Amino acid sequence: MKLSGLLFLHRISDNRWSGAPNRNLVMFQELCGNDALKNVILTTTMWDLVDEQTGSRRETELREKYWKIMISAEARMARFHRTYDSAWDIIDQFSGDRRVLQIQREMVDERKRLMDTAAGSTLFSFLENIIAQLKKLLRDLEKRLRRNRQNDDPSNRTMAATMSETRIRLERMEGQANILAPTHRPSSPLDRRSRNPSPTPSQLRVTPPGPILPTASDKPSSWSPTVGSIRNRWSRASPRSSRLSATPVSNSTQLPPEHSSDRAS
Repeated sequence: MKLSGLLFLHRISDNRWSGAPNRNLVMFQELCGNDALKNVILTTTMWDLVDEQTGSRRETELREKYWKIMISAEARMARFHRTYDSAWDIIDQFSGDRRVLQIQREMVDERKRLMDTAAGSTLFSFLENIIAQLKKLLRDLEKRLRRNRQNDDPSNRTMAATMSETRIRLERMEGQANILAPTHRPSSPLDRRSRNPSPTPSQLRVTPPGPILPTASDKPSSWSPTVGSIRNRWSRASPRSSRLSATPVSNSTQLPPEHSSDRAS
């Protein structure tokens, strides 16, 4: 599926460019690829929360520093002023040329797993760094809490609450990382067969087929091959006998209700 355009939204009211905004930008670049950046409009929002001078200064910083690579790949910039006309002014800038995203090409044409795509590997690296930081924070908090445990320090409760919140966040990050792990999803049907190989002939147990027809003495007068009694299975007769003996496999096997009276008689 080809896309006509993508919008990357950024709050102009943010006075710092680090952490989540930077990660989001890198992820967006890897998601789109250089070719699809021609259909991207970098849109700044929240202009009503800053004065024109401050907003223009931050916009220039974005254009000349943080968004420079994307703009050099023919991405465009726009301002959104929270109005109907402003929204359509931005949408009207799309030329209509449809392009395929890099992640689409990697997963569909190249049959890569999400983990092996540029966006997936970048996200996994971010998650690994966050997980390492959270684990270090937990170790430090545990050491401090262990030292202060003998003292009635008021900060103990605060540290305990922080540790609880950190553990919850760590579990969430590890869950996201596990989704991207290489073993989460096979990349092709061949991988699925290698994970679930077919049994070898030596592993198969072949049972000789036996007759399934009941003998005349056990067949009800109204017996029909369409009724439930066909489910009774019979074994082969003993080599000493020249006829087939009817031996149910399970003692729990019963005839259908409509034949129970015939069986009893």
